[in-house]
Amino acid sequence: MLQRLYLLIAPTLVFILIACAPTPQNHIDFGARGYFETVDAYLIVPQKKLDLRPDVSQSNSSTPATGSLISEFIALGVMANEIEKQKDPNAEKTTLLEPLQESMGDYDFAELLLENIDSKLQRIHWLNAKDLILIRDVERNLYSKKCRSSSASANLFIAADYWISEDISRLYTRAELFMFPNTPELSHFKAKQDDNNSPANDTDNIYHNILTVSVPLKIEGLVKNRTKILAANGAEKIKSALTVAAEEVSAYIERDIEIMD
Repeated sequence: MLQRLYLLIAPTLVFILIACAPTPQNHIDFGARGYFETVDAYLIVPQKKLDLRPDVSQSNSSTPATGSLISEFIALGVMANEIEKQKDPNAEKTTLLEPLQESMGDYDFAELLLENIDSKLQRIHWLNAKDLILIRDVERNLYSKKCRSSSASANLFIAADYWISEDISRLYTRAELFMFPNTPELSHFKAKQDDNNSPANDTDNIYHNILTVSVPLKIEGLVKNRTKILAANGAEKIKSALTVAAEEVSAYIERDIEIMD
């Protein structure tokens, strides 16, 4: 049933993802730094549970296949909701991930990311970023809606997700950053000058990048009984790795924003 449902929903996901082309890396021009009076900053993490995905060293998982990471969130959210509706609550837990997710309880990686990234943004004095706001629910045109309601010089969006590799050897955290101008002065530094009606089309950005960090996992006994060992010992190992990942990706974000074009 779930496989058939996936096949029905997958074309919708693909349609959403091909709606926009991949956006190239773009760092903030040095000449723009004097125009940041204030910046509204948002961290978008709709993910509630740890995922299991292919190792990025063997795939292209480190970057969105097409379009932006926020497009992936919307598309995958649609699929996840439909699959969740079809689940049998009494079915036996046969996957590796479900016992691990249960053993991690209400652990909230989004709050950990929020604390770490916010502290790094406050160290970039010329940016004048306001306190980072966490967004858990993703909607279409989120960036445009926030930009239109903002009185800040610019809006910074950080969309993040996280997962462990299929062989349970590494934990990955990925962040896509977009900054859109909100003043005529900063608009001169957009990636592309155009007449579109949206304040937050991909090409309207004055900063964009996708950053991925990986942390090795060393969970003893996985070869003998993966499901049992993961449930018993994996949660604490992964929580520790998530703490390291939050520290590393936040430091990476700080360094990347400071890079001059």
